[in-house]
Amino acid sequence: MIGKVHASSVSLGNFVGVGPMYTNINPAEPLSLLEKVISVIIGIMTIGGGIYFLFIFITAAFQWIEAGGDKNKLQKARDKIVQAVIGLVVLVAAYAIISVLGFVLGFSILQPGSLLGDIWGS
Repeated sequence: MIGKVHASSVSLGNFVGVGPMYTNINPAEPLSLLEKVISVIIGIMTIGGGIYFLFIFITAAFQWIEAGGDKNKLQKARDKIVQAVIGLVVLVAAYAIISVLGFVLGFSILQPGSLLGDIWGS
């Protein structure tokens, strides 16, 4: 006889292994990491959009001040300010619409980890 083979019981419900490759993985951990990454990305993009709005608004305000009565320069500065405000409104509205849509549909779109956990049954 070359050697004995021992069968061991593996609980697939908890992802428990045996020996040096023993792993006890919580299935919610990768989803939690995904949720954190997406939340950070959304947060960075929102903050970036706000900073970009401030930059455009301030530069347009300086252009307005420097226009010195030139109607063409004044119109360009006014258009920049209007476009910056519209961009900020779109940014805030998109965030609000996503939040409301998630609430109405019964899941949080801004927390994809919990959504994927519900889908996968973890």
